[in-house]
Amino acid sequence: MLINILLLFIAVIAIFYKSNKSSYENIIQLKIKDNNIIFTIMVCLLLFIVITGINNRGSFDGYRVAITSYYSYGLIAILIGYANTGNSIIKKNILYFLASLYVIQDLIYGGRKTLFELAVLMIILKFGNKIKPLKVLLFGLVGYVLYTAVGVYRSHYDINMVSFDSVLQVLIGRKFVFDTPVGAYYASATHVYASSIMDFSFKIRSFIDFVLQIIFGGSSTGIGTLSAYISRNLTGNMGGGILPTHFFFWFGWLGVVLIASIITLLLNLSLNNEYKKYLSLVFTCSITNWYLYTPLVLFRMDIFAVTVIYFMTVFVSQVFSKNQISSVKPSVKY
Repeated sequence: MLINILLLFIAVIAIFYKSNKSSYENIIQLKIKDNNIIFTIMVCLLLFIVITGINNRGSFDGYRVAITSYYSYGLIAILIGYANTGNSIIKKNILYFLASLYVIQDLIYGGRKTLFELAVLMIILKFGNKIKPLKVLLFGLVGYVLYTAVGVYRSHYDINMVSFDSVLQVLIGRKFVFDTPVGAYYASATHVYASSIMDFSFKIRSFIDFVLQIIFGGSSTGIGTLSAYISRNLTGNMGGGILPTHFFFWFGWLGVVLIASIITLLLNLSLNNEYKKYLSLVFTCSITNWYLYTPLVLFRMDIFAVTVIYFMTVFVSQVFSKNQISSVKPSVKY
């Protein structure tokens, strides 16, 4: 059943996806503007996330990562901030410094996804025209080893335990397979199992709770957080879950087609303005997050948060610009 769900999901995307080289070129040709207001807002947002985005500072608890649910929003702040640095070296250095703190703090507490997302973003923006398949493969292998090293560190939270031998043992022991997709696969199997025993009214209530979490946020204890609910009440899993099985639980095969269609729309997005480029970049960089962990990332961060933050900054920037214009007294010639 799970393989069939994945096959349908991939088939819908493969059939309706439009490969467009010009769209790829548009996404990497992000126009860098010089807007002090938007840059300052994004720096303040990133600073707030770095300071408050860690739960239980000083507490290291096995496999669990200590970052909050909004920590990943730092990627949006870095992207929009970068696009408004202009030619200022000082602004770029400020942003690079905060971005480094953002990534290093996550690594210290055992996280890996912020490093991946930021690395993908910088590679697209800085080297987009020079990306070749062989380079992607080489960088992927290096990244794979680094990810494994962070995983070894997270198992003990002791940097002394991380060595070439320990990383190699983990790679060989797991046959070069990451634990995250394996855990997501088995969590998805519990989604399929739960869909066969839960009634339709519960599934609808679960989906409504999921939608409310997109708009208003919420804890991981709600029935819309599917894997957590199933783990507590039906059968155990390590959390996460592959994207289409969430929608299979809520709406059956129609749900798989629905979410595949949404992904295809995002892939086929016409990148003819700044907002759509931001949307597409965040969607691309966070792919492992929304595909393997939770669809909340796709809807709450990639779509809802990007939309709110972008139009909020545009609105504030326009308000400040109008105030500056109105404060300038016109010179009168006699």
